[in-house]
Amino acid sequence: MGASITADGEVRIQELPRGEYAVAIHRGPYETLADTYGALARWVAAHGRKARAPAVEIYRNDPKTTPPAGLLTDVCLPLDPDTGS
Repeated sequence: MGASITADGEVRIQELPRGEYAVAIHRGPYETLADTYGALARWVAAHGRKARAPAVEIYRNDPKTTPPAGLLTDVCLPLDPDTGS
């Protein structure tokens, strides 16, 4: 991690684990993110994999300037390396 990265207030720095991630792009309001998490979890299970924590959300646009229906969020679930092919 670079020395120029600092945390302040409620913001903290966390290093994410290396490995494979299952990723889905959620389009729509944040209130419906649970639907995307459910679909991604079903996909992971159908492919004989197991997810592990923590999940990561990447917000692709600004809710202050984007209507809720147009919000894009990457939902990333780290995969357990013990269940891969």
